[in-house]
Amino acid sequence: MSNSHPPPFLSPARLLAVGALVAQYQSTLHDKTPYHISEMSGEKYVEHLLESTNSRHSIDVLRMPRETFLVLCDWCTENDHLQSTRNMSVEEQLAIFLKIVAENASNRMVQDRFQHSGNTISRVFNRVLNAIVQLHPEVVKQPSNDIVPPRIRNDSKMYPYFKGCIGAADGTNIHTHLPKEDATQYHNRKGDITQNALGICSFDGLFCYLCQDGKGRRTIHVYCKTHWEPTSSPIRENTILSMLCMG
Repeated sequence: MSNSHPPPFLSPARLLAVGALVAQYQSTLHDKTPYHISEMSGEKYVEHLLESTNSRHSIDVLRMPRETFLVLCDWCTENDHLQSTRNMSVEEQLAIFLKIVAENASNRMVQDRFQHSGNTISRVFNRVLNAIVQLHPEVVKQPSNDIVPPRIRNDSKMYPYFKGCIGAADGTNIHTHLPKEDATQYHNRKGDITQNALGICSFDGLFCYLCQDGKGRRTIHVYCKTHWEPTSSPIRENTILSMLCMG
């Protein structure tokens, strides 16, 4: 005797339902209605932005002056980190990236603005991100501990008392995406999921240290313990904070 089971029976109603689903899938797959049909393409939008006579336009959208944006484009091209493609210039690629990071814009919002598919937006974002990371050795310079900043040396109220001060520290909250099981401890007072970030600038306005952490006090504590001798004294830590935050 055969142990095979007869195929399951489908009623006419179920057959019709399955047929309707298949037909709907086929129509969606093969009969797509054009979506990105705006006359203001991403290329034209970027051209309009860079040709604007109002200098604030570039700063409001790109978060940097037009001249700085063009220098960044040239750097990416000359160092072979980014290249124009058949359908997208380096300028448009950078504009897409900056809109996302500056405005926390969603993929769909950027699709509508630049008239590209979601897959294209994702690929461009990751490509530019990899290029921007290469800027690290160009712009991040550690200060020399042997040189006293002129801001300290030339001020009798500060020198020699703060001759070890390297700059000013400040923190901010940045929105982040975390696994659901870890997100609870990162809720801020407004209910958003954020992380604390600490930045330290030298007296000439250059970042010399960045740290991202979940808890604000711990961020500064980690910096102090990493760059100064370990101590459990709250007086010592508060002194370090005062030195960092001056200026």
